Amino acid sequence: MFGPLPGIIAGFAFGMLRLMQDPYIIHWAQFLLDYPLAYGALGLAGFYRKNLSIACILAGFGRFLMSFLSGVLFFGIYAPEGMNVWLYSLIVNGIGIGGNTLICIVITFLPQIQSAIRQIQKTVPIDR
Repeated sequence: MFGPLPGIIAGFAFGMLRLMQDPYIIHWAQFLLDYPLAYGALGLAGFYRKNLSIACILAGFGRFLMSFLSGVLFFGIYAPEGMNVWLYSLIVNGIGIGGNTLICIVITFLPQIQSAIRQIQKTVPIDR
């Protein structure tokens, strides 16, 4: 709602909170991909402030991309024997992040959510 930079900063902060709640770090690059970059990518939604559904898709894809790369590079060892690590990461991250993204898209169509967002936009000065 406030643009990409504030969104990326808020996403980064949320990633750091997730890190404090449930840390799982095996490598510094995995840490970067799974926490600050994946959650910071949610701020990409700020590029489409006027269309919440597209904003959700963009943010979800950004987070998926970071987690997918982390899955391929660092968590492929958990793939069932003989399964391609790219496919494994696609399935695991696609189900989790794809499901979250789909829920967010559906929520954007609820009249109560649309009304609340319009109300916030009226009361909070936003640089458009």
